[in-house]
Amino acid sequence: MSETATSRFRTLGLLLLSVLCTVVLSGCFDELSGPYDGKDKIAFGFDLIAQAQSADQPATISVSEPAGSERTISLKTELIGPQRSSDTQVNYGVAQETVTYVKEFPADTGGVAKDTTILARGTTAEEGTNYEISGSYTLPADSSSAPLTVTILDGIPDDGGPVRVALRLDGNPDANLQPAETMRYLTVKIVPN
Repeated sequence: MSETATSRFRTLGLLLLSVLCTVVLSGCFDELSGPYDGKDKIAFGFDLIAQAQSADQPATISVSEPAGSERTISLKTELIGPQRSSDTQVNYGVAQETVTYVKEFPADTGGVAKDTTILARGTTAEEGTNYEISGSYTLPADSSSAPLTVTILDGIPDDGGPVRVALRLDGNPDANLQPAETMRYLTVKIVPN
């Protein structure tokens, strides 16, 4: 057989193998199509959480305490679901205690195994001394994101260490907006200057 014929058979064989793999594997995955049809949720921004989260630690960002004044920081939140036709109030607060999320799954040896993740460590900062929050913000109509603001105050004693405020998104039950459970917490660590 000539080299040209061998090359053509090899090319034809690879083409048939590619088609066969495509046909076989295309039936292995659920088809995802259409719009999101789950419950509307609010979460801290995906990029913010990914940047702030480290292995086995809650999502935390560090900010320096302002020298002799105050500073407002904006933290991106995102809507999971279709955009809304009118403005929506989103409520938020502070987690005073450590918050964990427990996921249960079948164990290799039978029974149930549990994986516990710390979502937030309790707040050590004092509202009015180290920070101020309003408790709500507006998700504008026809938008998928909005900033949540926190005012950082110059309130850490000179000999004091860092303090933290664990923010918690509460959503708005009256507007059918729930928090995304594993992305509803973000800790702001305030570091003395």
